[in-house]
Amino acid sequence: MTPEGGGVDGVTFYAARARLGDVATIAAQRRSPGWNFAAGSEAEYIDGLKVSAEFFDVLEVQPAIGRSFTATEDAAGGPDAVILSFELWQRMLQGRSDAVGQLVSLGGTPHEVVGVMPKGFRSVPPADAFVPLRLSPVDNTLNYLMLVRFHNDVSDRQSSALLQVLRADLLSANPEAAHPRIRSLQWSRLQDTIGREPLLLSLILTVAVGFVVIVACTNIAGLQLLRTMARQHEIAARMAIGGGRSRIVQQLLTESLVLGGVGGILGMLLAFGSMPVLNRLLPPELLVGRALSVDWRVMAFGVLLTASISMFFGLAPAITARRVDLRHALATNQRTGGTKAGGWWRRGLLVSQLAATMALLIIAGSLVDYVRQMYGAPLGFDPRGVVLAKMSLQGKLLDEPAQVQAFADRALSELQNIPGVQHVALANHVPVERGLNLALQPPPGSRIDRMRAVDWRSVTPDYFAALGIAVRKGRALTNADRGATPVAVVNEAFARAYFGSEDPVGKVIALAPSMSDSPREIVGVVADVRSKPGTGWTRGFTALGSDPPPTVYVPLHQMPKTVLALVQRTFPMVWILRTSGEATGSVERQMGEALRSLDQRTPLIQVQPMSAIIASDISMPRAMMLAVIGFGTVALLIACIGIYGLVAYSASQRSRETAVRIALGANRLALIRAFLVETALIAVVGVALGLISMLALSGMLRATLGSLASVAPGTVLTTTAVLLVVLAAAGYVPARRAAGVDPLASLRQD
Repeated sequence: MTPEGGGVDGVTFYAARARLGDVATIAAQRRSPGWNFAAGSEAEYIDGLKVSAEFFDVLEVQPAIGRSFTATEDAAGGPDAVILSFELWQRMLQGRSDAVGQLVSLGGTPHEVVGVMPKGFRSVPPADAFVPLRLSPVDNTLNYLMLVRFHNDVSDRQSSALLQVLRADLLSANPEAAHPRIRSLQWSRLQDTIGREPLLLSLILTVAVGFVVIVACTNIAGLQLLRTMARQHEIAARMAIGGGRSRIVQQLLTESLVLGGVGGILGMLLAFGSMPVLNRLLPPELLVGRALSVDWRVMAFGVLLTASISMFFGLAPAITARRVDLRHALATNQRTGGTKAGGWWRRGLLVSQLAATMALLIIAGSLVDYVRQMYGAPLGFDPRGVVLAKMSLQGKLLDEPAQVQAFADRALSELQNIPGVQHVALANHVPVERGLNLALQPPPGSRIDRMRAVDWRSVTPDYFAALGIAVRKGRALTNADRGATPVAVVNEAFARAYFGSEDPVGKVIALAPSMSDSPREIVGVVADVRSKPGTGWTRGFTALGSDPPPTVYVPLHQMPKTVLALVQRTFPMVWILRTSGEATGSVERQMGEALRSLDQRTPLIQVQPMSAIIASDISMPRAMMLAVIGFGTVALLIACIGIYGLVAYSASQRSRETAVRIALGANRLALIRAFLVETALIAVVGVALGLISMLALSGMLRATLGSLASVAPGTVLTTTAVLLVVLAAAGYVPARRAAGVDPLASLRQD
């Protein structure tokens, strides 16, 4: 289990261990963006995860080779150790059995390999290597996830009582931290917390698939019901010559199972064939480091679901068959067959189809509107002609700020000489991506009265020019800020959150005392740029779908050793080039060559245009949108088939009546209108029920995607109009055909 509502700090973790250590195993983890990993002459940049010594005990998964971390390794100043994933062990150490005990370079620091995880083990977030967390008991940054596994003899009620005591301990021991986060701590299952964003996104797709299943199944049940109605004369005849009702029901259910089995086999084959395509199309964030596959469990679930659905939706025609009135069915023509109960069954199934279709189309429309707003969201910067290169400056460059600054100056000078380059900058973050956040003390005179984390960016002076970020007040950073009074530039969101309508220029801000950074004077305010939420100020899982968070920009050359070391360990640095935009591919190649020539031992992570970062941010919502649109289209087509079948069946049952009315001079338009009245009533009821169900789903959309994903009235009206028009067209075709029948031919046939 893990506390709900975001990360915890070191104070909470150690308080939980002291209070719950006798009845639970407690661990913590913190995501590390990655390290430079070197073994022998090979080097690459890998994803990492920092974990406490109890991490693998809580998960009940131990290394397949070697051991887990010891308490000594997890303590401050302990020996450097690393546990590798099975894949990294195979890739970089060739799966050698003597790998445990060897030294590898991780972030420029030698680490002893103490273990290798089993094949197939995947942490969340995915990691290639694990190192000791070494969480300090005075760490007050909310960057950690706490994992608690209660012993088997602890009930849910007891765990809730222990949480109440833990809250009281935290509030009494740390009154200055008695904020809503502590008061709202709740236990939640690990699988509900880790990977919450992919889980919620998967939930939306699951709901969409569920609606399609409902529409398809109710439509099949309705068509089977119509077929049963048309066979009432046959069924009655079989009963009259000795066929039992149970035998008739068995036959109808068998037909339903056969139909479902054929569909299930075709669906399974389609699923097998679509796996490679889906794994290429779906964003990595949604897959959480895994690949989609169809194994025996998926197949067993598919078989069970297909059989259950076939049986359940075959009950309606079976029940109708049991209630056949032999005398009436044999005495009347099969064209006038059918019962009042069967009619209500058909109408109820069709209403269910339309309700599910309506809800699904509204979800699709909301996602279309959400993606449209993302494309139209003001970025706050100009991505045209911007090229990025990521490089981790871990290791020897981390020893002293002067070394980092000298390397940065040399690299900036080399990059500036590339033809077509207009501006060059270096930063620990670029817009759209999630960056570093640090705890900021409440500035004097601010509207915020407690310490809160804000986005923290260390940049070189040309950062704002390279990205085209406008200066709103004061000035941007300059080369004169290298050795002068510590300064900072903030964005408009920061100014609004902390100072309201006051001018923040001239105000002083300071990080938490543990960061050993000097107070800084705000010298300018720049435009807001989009970044992924990570500090609790904004909601959503994409940058373009969320509001800009409060952000502080400080000169790279003014960073103290403590803060710079944290920056270097946490995020790779990003080189930013603004080009003329005429030869981006050539600039990317020359950029990579220039950076590699400066230090062959430091791997270059990636070179790409800024447009690729933006496209990546939109990729998951766009994939979801296309998937849900596809589901909605299928559901709409199925619903149209249902409407067509209902009107066509109704027309066939009333063919004699229609022929007589036409022979007596009835208006054909009036006949068409009469056939469509029932369709219209069913459509209105179905749309109304769909709107009601969508009200419950709208909260899920907002919680998953943020405020931009709310269901707009325009989306509802458009979806309703489209659905009604399509249904009217589906009903009009058989109604027009029925009204155009030749009365003489029809009466002669009867």
